[in-house]
Amino acid sequence: MPGVNVVINKNRTPWAEMPIGSGVSLIYDDGFVAISKSIPYSHYPVQHWEAGSCLFVVEGFFFEHGDYKAQIERLAEQYSVAHNRADLLKSLFANTDAEFIIIVYDKIKHSVIIFNDVLGRYPFYTATSAGIAIFSRNPSFVNSFLKLTPNKSGFLAMLALGFSVGHQTLYNEIMRLHGGTLIAVFGPGLYW
Repeated sequence: MPGVNVVINKNRTPWAEMPIGSGVSLIYDDGFVAISKSIPYSHYPVQHWEAGSCLFVVEGFFFEHGDYKAQIERLAEQYSVAHNRADLLKSLFANTDAEFIIIVYDKIKHSVIIFNDVLGRYPFYTATSAGIAIFSRNPSFVNSFLKLTPNKSGFLAMLALGFSVGHQTLYNEIMRLHGGTLIAVFGPGLYW
């Protein structure tokens, strides 16, 4: 599945030593955070740019016209200054016609903000293990880092309904994030 991947690595394992598989291209790596993309075709909607000390990665579409990059940059600055208030996201995206996953990495503060659109139109998965937090649109990317065990109720839901219910996936170690999820990680000293 195409999309963005984020590995937050408390152990500071170099990207070259991570078990990432093929078809993944690196956007950024500083030992604490590695951001990559799995893009099978050139016109897939992933953009990245830098402004100040931040790297911005956006997967998806904003259907309304306007400078969404400036809005995202302004939001990241306000979020950082305003004691990490999630209500700022609501003010920006409550009436926005968009489907997205946005990653903001402040390279000086080593803080990561990840959020998706209210409906969660792009599936996004996460798992943690041994000092590593993994976020990806592709469960097989997450799978490359962990030894997975089947989730019986996840498999039963998939067979009965054709999709997983709630946060459940086919594996106990991988969780699907709902729409409107905000994840913030501040600094490499955190323990999870």
